[in-house]
Amino acid sequence: MKTSLKMILTVMAIACLAAGCSKTANVNAISGKYIESDFFTLFVADNYSVVSIDGGVQAIQGKQFLEVYVRKLNQSTDDIHTSINILSKTFGGSIPDRINLTGSEFFHTSIEAQGVPQDIYLAVKDGYKIGITLSGKDHTLNQEMKAMFSSIKLKL
Repeated sequence: MKTSLKMILTVMAIACLAAGCSKTANVNAISGKYIESDFFTLFVADNYSVVSIDGGVQAIQGKQFLEVYVRKLNQSTDDIHTSINILSKTFGGSIPDRINLTGSEFFHTSIEAQGVPQDIYLAVKDGYKIGITLSGKDHTLNQEMKAMFSSIKLKL
């Protein structure tokens, strides 16, 4: 019984890796450039357009985008937690969870807004609100999106 369970778990883990279940990808395997701001660095794949937004950037390709921003809003962790819960409830998203990214604790939810799946990450550090959004039909499987997401380095 234990051997069968181990075999099943091993096969499932290999299948998950082969299907791209992870949010990380190898930046070195993708052509692109690094963008640097006062608050973060981000690798952007060559075939993505970069648009400046308040406190950050959006890397856009067709209907997919990755957005990163850092804004001085003097919000608390409770404010961010409330925000992610409102997003989750408004868009019928996943129950918010906590994830450690780039050395900070983020609240995360997966939602669907206007028919488009999105993963939203919010954190607060030293009075700055940090937001990361991955959006697009296949954003969880897209190697370029995963490489850009895994490349984010905060400077706070």
